[in-house]
Amino acid sequence: MAISLGQIFRCLHQPAGAIAVLGVISNAKMLYVITPVLTGSILLLILAVIFNKIFKINPSYPFHWF
Repeated sequence: MAISLGQIFRCLHQPAGAIAVLGVISNAKMLYVITPVLTGSILLLILAVIFNKIFKINPSYPFHWF
């Protein structure tokens, strides 16, 4: 379904499509598909916060989250 929607909206992201295909082909459980996505998202968020704190860049997004 993820690949089909990506093709319809012309916004297919190859790594995300690969995770979906591997999950379907290997008949994996939902945890196998969610784990790489969740891990990658958390890692990117942590790196973004660290980068922002190190370089003290003035953010243009709402600052009340931190």
